Amino acid sequence: MYLPRSLISTLYLHLKRTHHPLSPPVLILVALEPDALCGCRILTRLLKRDYIPHKIQPIAGYGDLEKTGQNVIRPMMESQGGSGGVVICLGVGGLVDLGGLLGIDTDEEETNFSGIEVWVIDARRPWNLGNVFGGGPRIPQVEGDEPAKQPGVNGGEILRDYKPGKGGIIVFDDGDIEEELGKERDAYLALMDMPEVEDNNDDSEGSQTESENEEEDPKPRPGQKRKSWSDRDEEDESGDDDDRPRQRRKSNSSSPIPESPTRPRQRGLLSLNGPPEMGSAASRSVSPSPAQAPKAPSARTLRRRLLKLRRKNEAVLQAYYSLGASYSEPIASMMYSLASELGREDNDNLWMAIVGVTSMELYGRSSIGVAVSSQKSSTARSGWLGTRVA
Repeated sequence: MYLPRSLISTLYLHLKRTHHPLSPPVLILVALEPDALCGCRILTRLLKRDYIPHKIQPIAGYGDLEKTGQNVIRPMMESQGGSGGVVICLGVGGLVDLGGLLGIDTDEEETNFSGIEVWVIDARRPWNLGNVFGGGPRIPQVEGDEPAKQPGVNGGEILRDYKPGKGGIIVFDDGDIEEELGKERDAYLALMDMPEVEDNNDDSEGSQTESENEEEDPKPRPGQKRKSWSDRDEEDESGDDDDRPRQRRKSNSSSPIPESPTRPRQRGLLSLNGPPEMGSAASRSVSPSPAQAPKAPSARTLRRRLLKLRRKNEAVLQAYYSLGASYSEPIASMMYSLASELGREDNDNLWMAIVGVTSMELYGRSSIGVAVSSQKSSTARSGWLGTRVA
């Protein structure tokens, strides 16, 4: 699921209302990078002012992230005897299947997330689309009914009437998801609604051979009769009889009588102007067949259509992941926007945001930053997205 930029303060306000000094501490997983550390500094100042207990856990890599999930986060699950809680990831988890890596997204509906709510704020791209458009707790489905949808969530987007506390993965959107990932969203949701079908290459080959056979055997048009070989032989014999030269008759005056004019030979064409009784008989013999109802497609045809649609949607997701690594809005800037929505902007938070954004520029991870390199920069990419080429 993802939280739109316009609702950036919704989850924090709910956390403020439901937590008190004796509540379980909020777990903050922070990457060891200047931008993430500055964002963590802004967030902890907000939590301290609202008397919300919290705990900071540094993460040096995916190994540390997986170990923290097994040793710290799983014991917090309600199914493991814990009381649930909120986990905030700053600069970690945006590129991977976070639920599977932390061990909180299980196949069983009763223990899925089990009260653990994970917030993800990350500047690296591409997003793991399973976290963005999925990541919600599974709702038990009654047999025969349509799949139940989580209230307050529409296609992965969190709405204003969303009620936190049931667990799940929530990605903070800086505006890119809502504006630029429309096709990826439709493709991902379509794949989630499709049934499981095995992909065999024999189906594609079989469909090609069937289409070729249909093209090679054209059907006659309605009202048209095919000629048999016997009919063609009779026409040829009648044509030969007409072509025989006629004998001339001699008169008493020994002057030749002019021949009677003959019709030219018909070269295998059907005569259109025949006797009326013959035309009526032919029309009765070739009466048009009654209109037939369209034949329902077979199971094999439906299976091929489903596989074709699935490959099309998978190609959309693969094209997104093939764009390569890039960077978006810094974490410190996102946290300062949260503080601004809460009316907590001050010089200390502003300074932390400046340091975080400047660190991204120095590392060459923004549009206006200059990476430190001995070579001259050749091209530059605009916007938050993209790493400046040095």
